[in-house]
Amino acid sequence: MTKKQTSLVAPRPHVQRLRECGSLRTNRFIRKGKASARASRGWRRWSAVAFLFCLVPSTLAAILTTVPAMAAGDWGPDTCLEGFVWREAVPIDHTCVSGATRAQTAYDNSVAATRRSPTGGVYGPDTCLSGWVWREAVSGDHVCVTGATRTQASYDNTQTSARKNSLTTFYGTYTIPPRCVGDVCTSTSTDSIPRFRLTADHVNIGVAHVELRQLLSNALLATWSTYAWPAYYTPGGRVNLDTGRFDCQHSVDSYFRIQDPTSTRWSAPHGVSSICSVL
Repeated sequence: MTKKQTSLVAPRPHVQRLRECGSLRTNRFIRKGKASARASRGWRRWSAVAFLFCLVPSTLAAILTTVPAMAAGDWGPDTCLEGFVWREAVPIDHTCVSGATRAQTAYDNSVAATRRSPTGGVYGPDTCLSGWVWREAVSGDHVCVTGATRTQASYDNTQTSARKNSLTTFYGTYTIPPRCVGDVCTSTSTDSIPRFRLTADHVNIGVAHVELRQLLSNALLATWSTYAWPAYYTPGGRVNLDTGRFDCQHSVDSYFRIQDPTSTRWSAPHGVSSICSVL
């Protein structure tokens, strides 16, 4: 994959902007200082305010370009849930981590040479100076980091599947219970037929779109919009949808799929038997 979810390199134009703002403040003060000593305090205050207004746009631009993007867009099977980004200890490292961890990883990469022993050692040219250890975020990762960073990398590796926007989908069935008023209960002839209850997790929180399509023709049979609430037991949200569609209990003839509310990714098709010839 050649695309990246974020960039940590701030643009250079904001540096020039700082220089221009400083020049504006200095020049205005000098001109007014020559004109009137009594007005110098007022112009000093004015120039300070002007400097801030000049500086704010460039500062915001610099900040916004250094903040890692969240799970906006479909980045394929390695797409992270909202709140996580690719670590990129190496270009192909798509382990999902926090923005802070990604920033730390980029920094550690940038200073890697300064933490290696210039004379080598028992581990060859990658031997770390005292106080540093190999990160080992991926196989062969010999960037020298703190012990805490190495521990974090190991933990993040165990969590990456849970943090991916995989839209794991499964289903169960339910039936309609009798409707009772006092001691009198009624039901219909179809209430006892199992209906599909669709469940999905590793989805972003928000309104998810659900489709039921015919297997062979791909014709749309039904659609739903349902809210993915926080899952709590795993990152991201969870969908629970009582579809009302009957489980016909024969060969697969249709499929459900779910679209994520943030990344817009679709889940893999989940085959079911929903087209009943006779109830």
